[in-house]
Amino acid sequence: MFELSDLHRHGGIHPADSATATDHDSAVPAALAGPRWRVRLLGAVDAVGVAGAVDGLPGAAPVLSHWPTRAVAALLARLALWPDRVHPREELVELLWPGVGLSVGRNRLRQALSTLKALLETRGAGAATVLVADHLGIRVVPGALTCDALDFERRLRAGDGAAAQRLYRGDLMPGHYDDWVLQERRRLAALWEQLDAASLPVAWPLGSVSGSGAGRSGASLRPVTASAPP
Repeated sequence: MFELSDLHRHGGIHPADSATATDHDSAVPAALAGPRWRVRLLGAVDAVGVAGAVDGLPGAAPVLSHWPTRAVAALLARLALWPDRVHPREELVELLWPGVGLSVGRNRLRQALSTLKALLETRGAGAATVLVADHLGIRVVPGALTCDALDFERRLRAGDGAAAQRLYRGDLMPGHYDDWVLQERRRLAALWEQLDAASLPVAWPLGSVSGSGAGRSGASLRPVTASAPP
């Protein structure tokens, strides 16, 4: 069984204090057979349950779009955008509540995480673990979430400009103005602005887009194996 502590030894998460989390899962479950939720961050901030996978009812597709707090929505977005890494709690505190004391921030994060887990994991007989955490970090269970922003980049990387255009329904996380959100929003918007489905090559090279000044605009694809956000 793979444990979060294994990632500590391999540099997957940063050192943290000894505060105890209220949500503590010592091991990461095996990857799910299919996603539980589809997180939509382009033009919205919502999560759509996969029909039948969330509440066990054929054809049912619950939608989460009214979040208890902005921090809960931002936490989901951060985890969904980088689902393959363990997110250190100190990092999340600084991103979600910049300038807040660590003790206060960790308590807020604990509450936001508890709320988010309740929303994603306690819906009917088909409920399953989506997020796992220990006192150092939080991560997504492999395969539990998909994200339209990641799918947008995958389509670009594969040269499928038409599909990428359909996925880009608007700016990343409208109404959110945290620094990390603005950085990702500008990068994805620059990719969108330079997308031309008719002339897109078979595969869009990593870290490059057409047109001069692409580097200055930040219009580059993230590496497929990137585990850490900028």
